[in-house]
Amino acid sequence: MKQITTILSTCIALMFLGSCAAQKTTGSTASKSKTPQFIDGITLEGGSNNVRLTQGKQLYTNNKKANNDAPDMETAEQKSTAFKKISEGKKHNISLYSFIEDWYGTPYRFGGDNRFGIDCSAFTRQLYNDVYNLPIVRTSIEQFTQVERIATSELKEGDLVFFKIHSKRISHVGVYLYDGKFVHASVSQGVVISDLGDAYWTRYYAGGGRMNHI
Repeated sequence: MKQITTILSTCIALMFLGSCAAQKTTGSTASKSKTPQFIDGITLEGGSNNVRLTQGKQLYTNNKKANNDAPDMETAEQKSTAFKKISEGKKHNISLYSFIEDWYGTPYRFGGDNRFGIDCSAFTRQLYNDVYNLPIVRTSIEQFTQVERIATSELKEGDLVFFKIHSKRISHVGVYLYDGKFVHASVSQGVVISDLGDAYWTRYYAGGGRMNHI
């Protein structure tokens, strides 16, 4: 009887050790990549029983709140109208409107300056360089300091228009075209033609400016 008890105790002990070994192996595997990076900056921390999302989710939430009143995506009809205006614009300024046509629809990317993605001030700088052969500074705030301030009623083609979107300082810039229309690299729509009269842009409009060299 004593032998049977000893054998049973030994078996139970071996099973327990085997179980711990398995857990230890799992933990060891997880420790090799404690903070694997996933899309949108979401980070997973801890083992399989203690997963925590950090930073990325919060950033996404804040960004969603900050842009919850941004303009809706451009409709097919709006795009068709824009290209019709671009075609008409070529009749008096082929350089400007050909540039807009080439860049139209390019996605927005903060810090971007090429066809894969471009931000607002990089777009205005590229436009001024290609259309007016005029190098201007990089950021919207710097561009605002270089212009002569003008009234909205005095805006003409090629002037810059500035906005303070969810900010106390200049945070967005575009190039004025005609009848309240301006072209810019929008966060939600990419390079697009918008209207200063739209509620969203009226709310954040900070004024117009002119580069006296053009």
